[in-house]
Amino acid sequence: MSDVIFKKVFESVFKIGLDFIKTLLDNNHDIIGQLICIQLNLEFQTQLKEFKIELEEFYFNDLRILIWPSIQSSINAHIHSLRRLGSGLNSVDVESHHHHFITRRYSEFSLSLLILNQRQEDQMLTNSLYRLKSEFLNFLQIYQQKIKLIKNKFIFLINNYNLILINYQDYLNLNLVKVEYQIIESLLNQNIEEFINEEINYNFNDLVALMEPIIDGKISVEQISAGIKIILIQIIKLIIINFR
Repeated sequence: MSDVIFKKVFESVFKIGLDFIKTLLDNNHDIIGQLICIQLNLEFQTQLKEFKIELEEFYFNDLRILIWPSIQSSINAHIHSLRRLGSGLNSVDVESHHHHFITRRYSEFSLSLLILNQRQEDQMLTNSLYRLKSEFLNFLQIYQQKIKLIKNKFIFLINNYNLILINYQDYLNLNLVKVEYQIIESLLNQNIEEFINEEINYNFNDLVALMEPIIDGKISVEQISAGIKIILIQIIKLIIINFR
């Protein structure tokens, strides 16, 4: 009976509050701000329960129901934006192998979502993050396919994956961040290995030619050590230039 009376007394007040939130959510794509509101909402709800005040339960639930669709809509907008960006690429536009500006935005944005989701591990937000990550990684693949030089394709991906890891590394004490870090780290290592193989095939032919007589026992290492040193210096210089 008490909850019925409470709702009747405060129904108009709660309606004003919900209507005001609706006006704030219109054309609002501030996902971080909206997630902070949900976190505060849960915190207030927990505190009221500790004092055995549960009459506002319906109001907090209505708030979540109101905010979550806005968050999903904003995530969808980011995903569609990445798709449009990828579909508009051509080989003339993508000669640079340095990290893309979108990567910094994605890494900072995704890190914020992971930190905010650490406490509750909400499945809806986890699914949204997965969709966003998949679209972002797909964008990187589309971009690197437009780069003409094979080794620059690998360098581009390495630089982008490495930037994400740099932004994540201070928060590895959080489980959600650590899991995502390991996923990106695996992609980074895979591309480093492919880059090394490409460099070996392209740059080490002369070195292989020098080493074959040694392997066959026809000459000693001392006889060709100067040649090996020159080739190695050239390779090191190429690697340094690639990753500046």
